[in-house]
Amino acid sequence: MKEVLKDLIKHKIGFISLLIIFILVILAMF
Repeated sequence: MKEVLKDLIKHKIGFISLLIIFILVILAMF
């Protein structure tokens, strides 16, 4: 159970960092 939770947190962090990079790329275009 703890392993699944750790994996979920890792996945969420990766998703958030991807989202931040995407926003930065959009801002750089303007």
